[in-house]
Amino acid sequence: MRHTIWIPSLIALEMHAEADRWFDLETGGSFMGYWANDREAVITAHIPAGPDAKRERFRFEPDLQWQQKRIDEHYARAGRLDAYLGDWHTHPRATIAQLSYTDRACARGIITASRARQRRPIMMLLTGEGGAWRGTPFICTLQRKWGFLSSVDTQEAEFRAF
Repeated sequence: MRHTIWIPSLIALEMHAEADRWFDLETGGSFMGYWANDREAVITAHIPAGPDAKRERFRFEPDLQWQQKRIDEHYARAGRLDAYLGDWHTHPRATIAQLSYTDRACARGIITASRARQRRPIMMLLTGEGGAWRGTPFICTLQRKWGFLSSVDTQEAEFRAF
C-alpha cells in the first residue's frame, strides 16, 4: 500500500503560483503538518522559500534561517501538534519526477538532523512548466547497507488535494 500525502487545495495553488512566478528557475518551500497514521500525512501549512533564497536553473537553496524561524513559530502556535514534514521544489521542464543526488543528500541531512525531528521526510517535486505542474511526493528513509554504510531509500507516494 502506497503512502498518501493530503494537501489543502489552497496550499497546492500557492505552490503552483510560486512555481509559475519563478518558472525556468528552481524554487520551493517547506511543509508543516502531521502523520495521521503510518501511511498518511496531512499537510497543514506551507513555508515559502524566504527573501534570500537562491534560485537558479538547476539549483535551489532556501533562506534557511528565515524558514527555520517560521517553522519554529508555526510549531509553537500549533501546540507542537504540527511539525516539519519536509520540502518541495521544482524541476522546471522536467518530464520525469526523479530525486537528484543533491535532493537525496538533502533528505539524508534532514533525517540525520536532530533539530528537524523527521525520520521520514516528504520530498515533493513539481515537474513541468508554467500552468502545467505535476506534483510527485516521495517518502525518504535511511536504509542501512553493509556495516556503517547507508543510503536514502525513496518511495513514491500519492498526492491528494482536498
